[in-house]
Amino acid sequence: MALALREARNQVDNFTKSLRAILSTMQVLSEEYVAASISSSMAEAVLDVEGDLLAIESSFGQIGEMFERIESFRRQLEARVRNTIKYAERGAHGLVGHAGDIVAASFRLRPWTTFSLSTQPEGLR
Repeated sequence: MALALREARNQVDNFTKSLRAILSTMQVLSEEYVAASISSSMAEAVLDVEGDLLAIESSFGQIGEMFERIESFRRQLEARVRNTIKYAERGAHGLVGHAGDIVAASFRLRPWTTFSLSTQPEGLR
């Protein structure tokens, strides 16, 4: 996804730069700005078109940077999840196994003791 975004950003960047480089295109866009009452004069329209094209380039650049940050965060999060799962699996086997060993050992020490809710003290039920 990040690669596709970079390619799209580069295409937009190249397109806006080519629009600014072609004087006839800038002229047509400026005329349209005046016709649409976006700009009050041709001189102002040329500056407005130039500014808008630069704003488009900048916006796509910022979007690209944000997606790169998101991608970096995603990779870090995946690594943390993998580590958490790895340690949880180690811990689960260790703690659960250890607890099971303790319970089994306690029954070996007192094999005649059985566990039931009816024999527990009232406060532990």
